[in-house]
Amino acid sequence: MPARASLIDTLPAHQRLAMLHAAANGCDRMLGLLALDQRFAGILRGSREPMLAQIRLAWWREQLGAPVCSWPEGEPLLAALKGWGSNAAPLIALAHGWEGLVGAPPLGPEPFMHLAEARAQCFAQLAKQEVVREAVRRQALAWALADLAAHVSDEAEGAMLRGLVQRQDWSFTSLPREMRPLAVLHGMAARNLRRGRAANAVSPGTWLIAMRIGLAGR
Repeated sequence: MPARASLIDTLPAHQRLAMLHAAANGCDRMLGLLALDQRFAGILRGSREPMLAQIRLAWWREQLGAPVCSWPEGEPLLAALKGWGSNAAPLIALAHGWEGLVGAPPLGPEPFMHLAEARAQCFAQLAKQEVVREAVRRQALAWALADLAAHVSDEAEGAMLRGLVQRQDWSFTSLPREMRPLAVLHGMAARNLRRGRAANAVSPGTWLIAMRIGLAGR
Protein backbone atom coordinates (compact mmCIF):
# COMPACT_ATOMS: atom_id res chain seq x y z
CA MET A 1 0.00 0.00 0.00
CA PRO A 2 1.34 3.48 -0.82
CA ALA A 3 0.58 4.85 2.67
CA ARG A 4 2.44 1.97 4.32
CA ALA A 5 5.42 2.43 2.00
CA SER A 6 5.53 6.15 2.79
CA LEU A 7 5.66 5.40 6.51
CA ILE A 8 8.41 2.81 6.08
CA ASP A 9 10.40 5.46 4.23
CA THR A 10 10.33 7.62 7.39
CA LEU A 11 12.19 4.96 9.37
CA PRO A 12 15.97 4.82 9.71
CA ALA A 13 17.78 2.01 7.91
CA HIS A 14 18.05 -0.38 10.86
CA GLN A 15 14.32 -0.11 11.57
CA ARG A 16 13.43 -0.64 7.91
CA LEU A 17 15.58 -3.76 8.02
CA ALA A 18 13.73 -4.97 11.11
CA MET A 19 10.35 -4.34 9.52
CA LEU A 20 11.23 -6.72 6.69
CA HIS A 21 10.52 -9.46 9.22
CA ALA A 22 7.18 -8.20 10.52
CA ALA A 23 4.35 -10.72 10.61
CA ALA A 24 1.53 -9.70 8.32
CA ASN A 25 -1.03 -9.69 11.13
CA GLY A 26 0.98 -7.28 13.27
CA CYS A 27 2.65 -5.15 10.63
CA ASP A 28 0.44 -2.07 10.80
CA ARG A 29 0.56 -1.67 14.58
CA MET A 30 4.33 -2.20 14.74
CA LEU A 31 4.92 0.14 11.80
CA GLY A 32 2.65 2.73 13.36
CA LEU A 33 4.57 2.58 16.63
CA LEU A 34 7.99 2.97 15.02
CA ALA A 35 6.78 5.75 12.71
CA LEU A 36 5.15 7.61 15.61
CA ASP A 37 8.33 7.33 17.65
CA GLN A 38 10.28 8.77 14.72
CA ARG A 39 7.71 11.56 14.32
CA PHE A 40 8.12 12.53 17.96
CA ALA A 41 11.90 12.49 17.65
CA GLY A 42 11.62 14.70 14.57
CA ILE A 43 9.44 17.17 16.45
CA LEU A 44 12.18 17.65 19.03
CA ARG A 45 14.89 17.94 16.38
CA GLY A 46 12.91 20.35 14.20
CA SER A 47 11.51 22.72 16.83
CA ARG A 48 13.70 25.72 17.56
CA GLU A 49 11.68 26.67 20.63
CA PRO A 50 10.75 24.17 23.38
CA MET A 51 7.21 25.55 23.48
CA LEU A 52 6.68 24.69 19.81
CA ALA A 53 7.70 21.09 20.46
CA GLN A 54 5.36 20.93 23.43
CA ILE A 55 2.45 22.29 21.38
CA ARG A 56 2.99 19.74 18.62
CA LEU A 57 3.31 16.87 21.07
CA ALA A 58 0.17 18.06 22.86
CA TRP A 59 -1.71 17.87 19.54
CA TRP A 60 -0.72 14.24 19.17
CA ARG A 61 -1.73 13.44 22.74
CA GLU A 62 -5.11 15.05 22.12
CA GLN A 63 -5.70 13.02 18.95
CA LEU A 64 -4.59 9.74 20.51
CA GLY A 65 -6.79 10.35 23.52
CA ALA A 66 -9.89 10.92 21.38
CA PRO A 67 -12.10 8.17 19.89
CA VAL A 68 -10.63 6.74 16.70
CA CYS A 69 -13.75 7.73 14.75
CA SER A 70 -12.95 11.41 15.40
CA TRP A 71 -9.36 11.29 14.17
CA PRO A 72 -8.73 13.64 11.21
CA GLU A 73 -8.53 12.01 7.81
CA GLY A 74 -5.58 12.38 5.47
CA GLU A 75 -2.81 11.68 7.99
CA PRO A 76 -1.18 8.33 7.03
CA LEU A 77 0.38 7.94 10.45
CA LEU A 78 -2.92 8.29 12.28
CA ALA A 79 -4.43 5.80 9.84
CA ALA A 80 -1.68 3.31 10.68
CA LEU A 81 -2.38 3.78 14.39
CA LYS A 82 -6.10 2.98 14.17
CA GLY A 83 -5.33 -0.64 14.98
CA TRP A 84 -4.44 0.47 18.50
CA GLY A 85 -8.07 1.47 18.99
CA SER A 86 -8.88 2.17 22.63
CA ASN A 87 -5.47 0.83 23.72
CA ALA A 88 -3.60 4.00 22.77
CA ALA A 89 -2.65 4.93 26.35
CA PRO A 90 0.94 3.69 25.86
CA LEU A 91 1.26 5.93 22.79
CA ILE A 92 0.15 8.93 24.85
CA ALA A 93 2.76 8.00 27.44
CA LEU A 94 5.30 7.84 24.61
CA ALA A 95 4.50 11.46 23.72
CA HIS A 96 4.97 12.43 27.37
CA GLY A 97 8.29 10.59 27.35
CA TRP A 98 9.57 12.56 24.38
CA GLU A 99 8.35 15.80 25.92
CA GLY A 100 10.54 15.02 28.91
CA LEU A 101 13.59 15.54 26.69
CA VAL A 102 12.58 19.12 25.90
CA GLY A 103 15.18 21.35 27.51
CA ALA A 104 18.82 22.27 27.40
CA PRO A 105 21.40 19.49 27.82
CA PRO A 106 22.79 17.87 29.76
CA LEU A 107 19.69 16.15 31.09
CA GLY A 108 19.86 13.63 33.91
CA PRO A 109 18.99 9.93 33.64
CA GLU A 110 15.34 10.26 34.72
CA PRO A 111 13.83 11.67 31.50
CA PHE A 112 15.77 9.19 29.36
CA MET A 113 14.67 6.26 31.52
CA HIS A 114 11.09 7.54 31.42
CA LEU A 115 11.16 7.66 27.62
CA ALA A 116 12.84 4.26 27.31
CA GLU A 117 10.23 2.73 29.62
CA ALA A 118 7.45 4.33 27.58
CA ARG A 119 8.91 2.84 24.41
CA ALA A 120 9.22 -0.55 26.10
CA GLN A 121 5.61 -0.49 27.31
CA CYS A 122 4.42 0.27 23.77
CA PHE A 123 6.19 -2.83 22.49
CA ALA A 124 4.82 -4.89 25.39
CA GLN A 125 1.31 -3.79 24.44
CA LEU A 126 1.83 -5.34 20.99
CA ALA A 127 2.51 -8.80 22.45
CA LYS A 128 -0.59 -10.96 22.11
CA GLN A 129 0.42 -13.32 24.94
CA GLU A 130 0.62 -11.75 28.38
CA VAL A 131 3.17 -14.34 29.50
CA VAL A 132 5.83 -12.92 27.15
CA ARG A 133 5.21 -9.24 27.82
CA GLU A 134 7.91 -8.94 30.48
CA ALA A 135 10.50 -10.45 28.10
CA VAL A 136 9.32 -8.04 25.40
CA ARG A 137 9.53 -5.10 27.79
CA ARG A 138 13.04 -6.07 28.93
CA GLN A 139 14.44 -6.43 25.42
CA ALA A 140 12.67 -3.27 24.26
CA LEU A 141 14.03 -1.29 27.21
CA ALA A 142 17.62 -2.34 26.48
CA TRP A 143 17.22 -1.48 22.80
CA ALA A 144 15.49 1.84 23.54
CA LEU A 145 18.31 3.06 25.78
CA ALA A 146 20.98 1.96 23.32
CA ASP A 147 19.11 3.73 20.52
CA LEU A 148 18.92 6.94 22.55
CA ALA A 149 22.64 6.70 23.33
CA ALA A 150 23.33 6.53 19.59
CA HIS A 151 21.53 9.82 18.97
CA VAL A 152 22.56 12.24 21.72
CA SER A 153 25.27 14.77 20.89
CA ASP A 154 26.01 16.02 24.41
CA GLU A 155 29.06 14.21 25.82
CA ALA A 156 27.72 14.08 29.38
CA GLU A 157 24.40 12.64 28.23
CA GLY A 158 26.20 10.13 26.05
CA ALA A 159 28.40 8.91 28.90
CA MET A 160 25.40 8.65 31.23
CA LEU A 161 23.35 6.72 28.68
CA ARG A 162 26.17 4.33 27.88
CA GLY A 163 26.32 3.53 31.59
CA LEU A 164 22.59 2.82 31.65
CA VAL A 165 22.93 0.62 28.56
CA GLN A 166 25.69 -1.44 30.14
CA ARG A 167 23.52 -2.10 33.19
CA GLN A 168 20.68 -3.61 31.17
CA ASP A 169 20.01 -7.32 30.87
CA TRP A 170 20.95 -8.04 27.24
CA SER A 171 20.19 -11.76 27.35
CA PHE A 172 18.11 -12.92 24.41
CA THR A 173 14.72 -14.57 24.85
CA SER A 174 12.88 -16.00 21.87
CA LEU A 175 9.81 -13.87 21.15
CA PRO A 176 6.55 -14.64 19.30
CA ARG A 177 6.39 -14.11 15.56
CA GLU A 178 4.55 -10.78 15.83
CA MET A 179 7.45 -9.39 17.88
CA ARG A 180 10.14 -10.45 15.40
CA PRO A 181 11.08 -6.84 14.42
CA LEU A 182 11.89 -6.09 18.06
CA ALA A 183 13.99 -9.24 18.29
CA VAL A 184 15.89 -8.08 15.20
CA LEU A 185 16.44 -4.58 16.63
CA HIS A 186 17.63 -6.06 19.93
CA GLY A 187 19.96 -8.52 18.23
CA MET A 188 21.51 -5.92 15.94
CA ALA A 189 22.03 -3.48 18.82
CA ALA A 190 23.62 -6.17 21.01
CA ARG A 191 26.06 -7.12 18.24
CA ASN A 192 27.00 -3.51 17.57
CA LEU A 193 27.57 -2.78 21.25
CA ARG A 194 29.84 -5.81 21.63
CA ARG A 195 31.97 -4.34 18.84
CA GLY A 196 31.99 -0.82 20.25
CA ARG A 197 29.68 0.59 17.58
CA ALA A 198 26.52 2.68 17.76
CA ALA A 199 23.46 0.52 18.33
CA ASN A 200 21.81 1.68 15.11
CA ALA A 201 24.81 1.03 12.82
CA VAL A 202 24.08 -1.11 9.77
CA SER A 203 26.86 -3.28 8.35
CA PRO A 204 27.13 -6.62 6.54
CA GLY A 205 27.38 -8.27 9.94
CA THR A 206 24.19 -6.69 11.24
CA TRP A 207 22.43 -7.67 8.01
CA LEU A 208 23.37 -11.29 8.71
CA ILE A 209 22.18 -11.05 12.30
CA ALA A 210 18.91 -9.52 11.13
CA MET A 211 18.36 -12.26 8.56
CA ARG A 212 19.13 -15.02 11.07
CA ILE A 213 16.84 -13.67 13.77
CA GLY A 214 14.21 -12.65 11.27
CA LEU A 215 14.00 -16.13 9.78
CA ALA A 216 14.76 -18.35 12.76
CA GLY A 217 13.69 -16.14 15.64
CA ARG A 218 17.00 -16.45 17.48
